Amino acid sequence: MKKILAAAGLACLIVGSPIQAVEGGPRSVVERAKAAAQANRLQPRTTTGAVGVVEYSRGATTLQGASQGASIVSRGAKFNRNDIITAGKKSFAILRLTDGTRLTLRPNSKFAVEEFNPSLTKDASAKLSLFRGGMRAITGFISKYNSNGYKMRTPVATIGIRGTEFEARLCGTDCAEESKSLKKVDLAKPRAVGRVAFMRGHMAARNVDGNERKVRRGEPIYEGDTLVSGKNSFGVIAFRDKSRVTMQPRSQFLVEKFKFNVEKPRENVALMSLLRGGLRAVSGRIGKLNRNAYKMRTPVATIGIRGTGYDLQCQGSCISLDDAAYFPGEPTLIDRVLDLVSSPAYAEVPASDGMFAHVWDGGIDVDQGGNVQQLNNGEYGFVANVGSPLQVLDLSQVPSSFINNTAPKPDQVEIDEDAMFSELDSESVSPGLYVSVHEGIVTMEGENGNLDIGAGEGGGYPEGGVPKLLPTDFPQLPEIPDPSIGTIPDTGGIDGTCYIS
Repeated sequence: MKKILAAAGLACLIVGSPIQAVEGGPRSVVERAKAAAQANRLQPRTTTGAVGVVEYSRGATTLQGASQGASIVSRGAKFNRNDIITAGKKSFAILRLTDGTRLTLRPNSKFAVEEFNPSLTKDASAKLSLFRGGMRAITGFISKYNSNGYKMRTPVATIGIRGTEFEARLCGTDCAEESKSLKKVDLAKPRAVGRVAFMRGHMAARNVDGNERKVRRGEPIYEGDTLVSGKNSFGVIAFRDKSRVTMQPRSQFLVEKFKFNVEKPRENVALMSLLRGGLRAVSGRIGKLNRNAYKMRTPVATIGIRGTGYDLQCQGSCISLDDAAYFPGEPTLIDRVLDLVSSPAYAEVPASDGMFAHVWDGGIDVDQGGNVQQLNNGEYGFVANVGSPLQVLDLSQVPSSFINNTAPKPDQVEIDEDAMFSELDSESVSPGLYVSVHEGIVTMEGENGNLDIGAGEGGGYPEGGVPKLLPTDFPQLPEIPDPSIGTIPDTGGIDGTCYIS
């Protein structure tokens, strides 16, 4: 959603002296939050003591306890569970919780910490409440120890937070009015081309910039992502054109290029690579509209389709060692998962290194440098290496583990792609909850359904409606400043034209 929100929103904060960001800080959300807590010498506390402190306040920010009236607070004021913090119409505040979580409350916002258990165990948990307005948060170490233990309630839906930097905004008619005054700014980020619709076990991904992340169900997948599955693990990836891929255990898969526009079929392309291990795939609308636009590459052959469901397995000479290379130095997340795929997934037939293929619907074309051979429905095939032609096998020649595939066919997994990739109407900002994610994953959970939102994405939950992703042309909202800002100037700041409803 950051691509949707105006960069001018942050500029509104810096009228006058510039804001200085902390330099040389850790890169990850959890590390940044933990460093902030350590720098301020705040240790985890029990839920009977203060749960946080007001780091910065401009304007009329008030605090109301359970047994006392509201009073204006200033920098350094501590607050407890169920204390209500309110930022006035021309005010904002930066809060820090004792687990290192940092939050920026935008003007006209009302917030409280209902539950807070910052233990360094899997029992760590937090429940926040946003009653009105909006906020931006960088979560602390609670989300590291318990990825499912961080929640924020709003009148529209609950937000489940997984190690995240995100923004949340409750909109009435004010957001639609604000969006009219903002200039269109192109902050385009890569659009998710697929999502992990189902998974079991462990998966990791590395993007085109070399950044790594642990993959969970609901995770958005982008062009250039290399995915790795661990031992006894698999995941089903659903793409925008309704094609699907099941990654099998100890496998590595690359989404090289993916473009889909139903109105421009000639521009569609799906180019993917199986680097090692196995997958099960079913083609989607790209293959139906222009089957030549779909290619699955392996180190020994390129697979084309003819309205198809098929399995592939690469081992031995069919493993792409260059693309699966390890990084030097301390093992990374990808390296640790790759340790589980360093041996062939079906090592029971070491003499049969190469690519096995099986077609269970339609047919495939096996292209080896222009030499194209066909494999039809129900047939098994084998390619030993780049220079060897496709061999059609009978069952006695096929490894039993390839025949008795335990990973599900992707078309047998119940997935609602329409709901997974549907987008809100781009004409206006309806009343409801809007969330943008800068890092990690957020889940919007409500009576009318749930929606997973990944880094670079935005989602909306209209009042009485169903949650959907935000399209690239969705009306902009002012961006809420990053709460990790190190120093705030005494002059300038949020003014009525930029932030105030």
